[in-house]
Amino acid sequence: MIHPLELLDRWRRHLPGSRRWRRDSAAAATPPDQDWLREPATLEEASALYPHLSLEQAMVRYQRFRLGMRWQRDQELS
Repeated sequence: MIHPLELLDRWRRHLPGSRRWRRDSAAAATPPDQDWLREPATLEEASALYPHLSLEQAMVRYQRFRLGMRWQRDQELS
């Protein structure tokens, strides 16, 4: 038995104009020159975001934060 939402999705894919909504993740991704997550993390940014931590701890926390944002964005695009 097919789930009603899957049936609706199959039906929706055959509607006129549905082709324009089919985009792959590469087409929707941010261009590399505009992607701030590709830039190296700096100690100034890390210490400004986490002033209560030491420089090393702030940098590690900032890098984890950036990796989490990257992972979340990649999950949304796929």
